[in-house]
Amino acid sequence: MAKDESLTGKLLLTARYCRSMRAALLLERGLYSGQDALLKSLGTQDGQSMGELAKNLDVRPPTVTKMVTRMAAQGFVERQPSQTDSRQFNVFLTSQGTHAIEQIDETWEAAEKAALKGLKEKDSKRLNKILQKILKQMGEKKAKKKSSTKIHRDQDVSTPAGQP
Repeated sequence: MAKDESLTGKLLLTARYCRSMRAALLLERGLYSGQDALLKSLGTQDGQSMGELAKNLDVRPPTVTKMVTRMAAQGFVERQPSQTDSRQFNVFLTSQGTHAIEQIDETWEAAEKAALKGLKEKDSKRLNKILQKILKQMGEKKAKKKSSTKIHRDQDVSTPAGQP
């Protein structure tokens, strides 16, 4: 298999290694990949609706439903009917879920420490700044793409663009 020596190829490979390391460390603590992000999101704002969680995690609602169902069975979260909308359920952390967030923080820190082992602190800070710039730029492109896709979907296909 040919190696991708481009910068983006190296970024992708590094991201894959880091994701695999995090997943393995999380699994040692009884958490599956993706559950960390959901718990951290609830740690920031407990009681989110399923739709809010899907939006915050950038996944589809059925994915959140499966995750929450599994995590409720594991005792990390509980679903409660919304007090304002009888069609919705809100997701809340249990005490076990709150404790898991502490473990997630420790896991993320251990993974980062392992990934950056051997780098000088100034190189680590420089790398962080560069990655922040790349993320910002890519986020802006993603936002533009989403808005143009929405315009396309909302456009009336029965009349050509620009005509009444």
